Amino acid sequence: MKKIFTPQEIAEFLHVAPTTIYAELERGKLPHGRVGRKYIITRRHLEDYLTKEVVEELLVEEEQQDTSADLTAESEINGASPWLDVIAQDMTEAIAAVEKDVPEAEHQTWLKAMAAAVKPLEVEDA
Repeated sequence: MKKIFTPQEIAEFLHVAPTTIYAELERGKLPHGRVGRKYIITRRHLEDYLTKEVVEELLVEEEQQDTSADLTAESEINGASPWLDVIAQDMTEAIAAVEKDVPEAEHQTWLKAMAAAVKPLEVEDA
């Protein structure tokens, strides 16, 4: 095994995005040295860093980045703002949390009232 690594090599080795490794370096969580603007990460630094807790944190952070990237890519395809999708997802989760204690009969009554109140969208032919 090599004795000195770059952040990109660490990212490949850990199967995470390079931005995740740079964030860990900036937070001071990943021990390292510097030569000018370059990060120097030794095998010892890496061994000290790789506790079970850190690996679990990295996996969660990577999963969140993947989800965010998926939302962004999907939104760009649909021509919408990715932030609107994130806000919509947050609202959906908040509504679900509030509704979890609502009795089913009350929920169904509300859904029927909302369906009756909605007007169909009228589209004019050009």
